[in-house]
Amino acid sequence: MKKLSKHVFIFSMLVSVLLYSCSSKEKEVPLDSEKLLSFDVSTLDDREYDVNLSELMESVEIIQLDNSTEEAFTKIWKVVISENYIMTLMANTPVKLFDRSNGKFIGNIGKIGQGPGEYPLMVSEGTIDEEKNRIYLTETFKNYAYAYDMEGNFIKDETLYFPEKIMWNEVYINNDNVLVFMLPFLAHKTNPLYKEADKNVCWTQDRKGNIIQSIPAGKYAMNLSPSSQIYTSHLYKDSPVYSFSIRDVKMTRADTIYHYNIRENTMYPVYTTNMPYNKLCLVNSAESPSHYYTTQTKYKDGTEVNPWFIEYYRMLQVDKKTKKARYVRIKNDMLGGIDVPVISFLLHMKDDTLWLHYDDMLDLKNQLEEALETNKDMSDEVRKRITGMKNRLNENDNDILVICKFKKE
Repeated sequence: MKKLSKHVFIFSMLVSVLLYSCSSKEKEVPLDSEKLLSFDVSTLDDREYDVNLSELMESVEIIQLDNSTEEAFTKIWKVVISENYIMTLMANTPVKLFDRSNGKFIGNIGKIGQGPGEYPLMVSEGTIDEEKNRIYLTETFKNYAYAYDMEGNFIKDETLYFPEKIMWNEVYINNDNVLVFMLPFLAHKTNPLYKEADKNVCWTQDRKGNIIQSIPAGKYAMNLSPSSQIYTSHLYKDSPVYSFSIRDVKMTRADTIYHYNIRENTMYPVYTTNMPYNKLCLVNSAESPSHYYTTQTKYKDGTEVNPWFIEYYRMLQVDKKTKKARYVRIKNDMLGGIDVPVISFLLHMKDDTLWLHYDDMLDLKNQLEEALETNKDMSDEVRKRITGMKNRLNENDNDILVICKFKKE
């Protein structure tokens, strides 16, 4: 592989917005109503409105990951973002850590293998704990998360143990306590890993696996489905409220967003829609600080759930305060107005952050060239920026990340 130049395009976009106070005073911690919002899509027309990314975001960073060595090269399946780090996960490749400020490659976290602290082929989830300078990696169907320092060294004595095996999970670290959300399954007749049903859908534990409080799996448990996942989000750092939903690819239920209040150990539904769904029309939801989003993915009749057979996407945006809604198309006006794929927008919302990534440099270059030719309303600043980016792009470049912070209203 050729040695490639490193370019980091970082800028901040200042907007006039009422910023959420980071005070830890209880009265200023944003709580929510336990009243369920069930949105009726029959009240809307089918028009799709263009919405610029800058209208939704408080700040945007564009970071090209370091690719000065072959070891740094990554193609992203999942990204974990903390205040100072970017961690990338992908199949058949060690987990990689980058400096968020400049995209510089720091090193691999652990390695592929069967020995202590090694993982076979794929890490399903990762958590960065900057306060303790630790990284935790979880494998599918295991009941532990390996611990590493920021140099990627395995720390055996700090392995996190879970009371149940994990398929898809999300872990939040809070000092000596650990909050775990998981995708709970019912007992399966033939799968030896699921002779018994999972007991909990979320719990708080100490670092040895002793449960402090939990929410039973109960109504959340589903039939075994390796393609299904969970969605979690912690929109406000000091809030006790976490978002949670189950993305069931077999569509045995309406996609509902729940809120879990860790202070009260309660789980309750807050948002759903009556958007039509079936095995070839999948519906998923997520939330930002000010909006709920629901996507509908329609596959061609007579086919199966497969990216090759997608007929169309559309995305519903519901304002939390006004309860007004519309179908939207998101445009990345920071890159000349190129489209933000619907599925990327929904699946890559995490906490108060949205991350997008571009891994095909030739395709991105073509998109930027088309934007320069067709977008007559582009500002001189944006035109200069994406012209410079287009001219520097190389087909062997590492991925480019766009990291956005949602406005908090």
